[in-house]
Amino acid sequence: MTALQRAILDRKIEFMRNSLTEIERIVSEGQEKYLSDRISQCVLERQIERLVEAAVDAGAHILKQTYKISPSTYRGTFIELGQQGVIDPQLAQDLAPAAGLRNVITHLYDEVDPKRVFQGAQNAIRFFPLFIQTIAKM
Repeated sequence: MTALQRAILDRKIEFMRNSLTEIERIVSEGQEKYLSDRISQCVLERQIERLVEAAVDAGAHILKQTYKISPSTYRGTFIELGQQGVIDPQLAQDLAPAAGLRNVITHLYDEVDPKRVFQGAQNAIRFFPLFIQTIAKM
């Protein structure tokens, strides 16, 4: 990996860490408070969106630079990272639903269910640190 490629990856990692910090802050206040606060709901949605986009950007960068692979979907990026052994295949499966949640939030495919977003945030706190830790070692 060149110095420029490393710098790009490091910037994505920092972006993910910042988003996770905000996600953790809102989740730590509890679901009841979150459900009663529309601003917290909007902030959490946006931070999940940013987290997933940064993770997919980082993953796509790794796949393109290392394996000359360009997945066509956000979900596919996580799955391909698992298939190539960049991340654990189970972690790839655990991260993949975040791409779907990001799509619902971004494209308003359906009404955004705050309870689903909160659950997605809890999953993000559980799985994305492992993703960050793995790609930071590259």
